[in-house]
Amino acid sequence: MPKEIVCDQDHLILVSENDGDLVLTKEFADYQKTRKFKIYMCRKADPETKGKVENVVKYVKSNFAKHRTFNNLEKLNEDCLAWLERTGNGKVHNTTKKIPAEVFLYEKQYLIPVPDKINFSTNNILTRVIRKDNTIVYQGNRYALPLGTYAPERRVVVKEEEGILIIADPEDELEIIRYPVCLEKGRLIKSSDCRREKDKGIKAYLQEVVQLLNDSPEANEFLNLVRQDKPRYIRDQLKIIKDHSKDKPPRVIQEALKYCLKNRLHGATDYADALNYFHNIYGPNDVPKETRASIEPLFEIDRCVLKTHVEVRDINIYIKELQGVRECQQNLSNS
Repeated sequence: MPKEIVCDQDHLILVSENDGDLVLTKEFADYQKTRKFKIYMCRKADPETKGKVENVVKYVKSNFAKHRTFNNLEKLNEDCLAWLERTGNGKVHNTTKKIPAEVFLYEKQYLIPVPDKINFSTNNILTRVIRKDNTIVYQGNRYALPLGTYAPERRVVVKEEEGILIIADPEDELEIIRYPVCLEKGRLIKSSDCRREKDKGIKAYLQEVVQLLNDSPEANEFLNLVRQDKPRYIRDQLKIIKDHSKDKPPRVIQEALKYCLKNRLHGATDYADALNYFHNIYGPNDVPKETRASIEPLFEIDRCVLKTHVEVRDINIYIKELQGVRECQQNLSNS
């Protein structure tokens, strides 16, 4: 094997180029330490540094396999080796102007022996990233986790024991959930425990918000209607109601609930608007503010306005004026 290996920027090899301080994937970094070779990492979008190796499969398919009759695999391999000897490695390279077979005879003396075969341990800890839909992927299937398990970049430990998949927390190794391993592919495996935990969390959240809304019958009725109308967004709805109800007087909350129930407004944003409206009326002390008409009648400002008379002109005056305009237009058109 060579002392230095040219590598393409594949996601299985490289995490980040990091301005020259390469961040390799854990698996490839372990392999490099075992084999003890240097890495020459190709730049992104720079196929010239790789030459025909960039499309080696395409090169062989187009120059060897194209229009060739397939009999069996042994015959194909035999023909391919013969083609490599006389053509692929036997002809002058267009760029280097050298014959690859002759160059290899010179370069192979600088190669280092390949160490013994690496025995990878099967006892390594397997981890999986928790997806946004609260699932992990294992052997082509999705396994659901209890609500609240997901967090950005969070991982869980997975291990299989006697056909049972055990999913655990990597920090304390406490079991989160377990499933029988599914032998099919593309399935979503979900336990009823996940749903029960979800319902339990929502019920606790509902009770918390009910207490904030003075634990009134109107509060229970309103929140249940919100849950019926928007079951998928109940947590978001409860959060909006909770955030807007903080530091609001009990009377303001009660009036907002009554208004929403009366007008069949079963949404958090409608409740927030009603809450702000009644808060402006009652203020922080539950005392109604003095209301004053925004527009006062004119006669309340000045009584003399009532005695004002508007002159009424005879319509014939306007007809006469318009008639003169028409005559002028006719004279202009005739001239």
